[in-house]
Amino acid sequence: MINNIRKYRNSLNYTLAGLADMAGTTKSYISELEAGRSVPNVRLAYSISKALQQDVHEVFPDDQEYQEVIIKSVAVK
Repeated sequence: MINNIRKYRNSLNYTLAGLADMAGTTKSYISELEAGRSVPNVRLAYSISKALQQDVHEVFPDDQEYQEVIIKSVAVK
């Protein structure tokens, strides 16, 4: 999965461990996400995006699954 976690993490001078603590996951999992070896669930994607002070679409720009979930969430409200 293509994402911008590393880009935004580095721009904020966050360490892997620091971002992991803020997002409620582990340093090794953030590393796997940055490398594109794992895909977070929607809740974690939002937690990571919030910690990075970005919209989820900015952090995970090419993931249609997240876009569909967000559209459905907005439609229900």
